[in-house]
Amino acid sequence: MVAPGGEYGERQEMEGMQAGAAMQGGGGGAADLVPINAPSAMPDQPITAGAPVGAGVGPQAAGIPTEEQASVEQLRPLLPSLEFIANLPQSNPETRAFVRRLKAAVYG
Repeated sequence: MVAPGGEYGERQEMEGMQAGAAMQGGGGGAADLVPINAPSAMPDQPITAGAPVGAGVGPQAAGIPTEEQASVEQLRPLLPSLEFIANLPQSNPETRAFVRRLKAAVYG
C-alpha cells in the first residue's frame, strides 16, 4: 500500500519497489499447509522433544523459556518505572519486595 501525497512520480516509484519486494508471511496459502496424516519431517526426533517429560531434549535445551523467564523478559522494560513506584514513601513492603526479586532475576 502506498501512502497518498508526495512529489510527482514518487507514487509510481514506490509501487515499483513494492512490487519487487517479498511480503511478510511469504504470501503462502493452502499450498503451504501440511496434512495431519503426512509423514514426519523429522522421523528421528521423538514426539516429546521439547516437552518437560518423555524422550528427547527438554525445554531448556530446546530454547523454550520457563514461564518465570518469559515474565521477567516482559517486565524488564518496566523496571525503571517499578523502581520509582517502590521508592515512593507510600509504597508498601510487598511492592518493594517484588521489585527486589525482579531486579535479582533481571541482573542475576
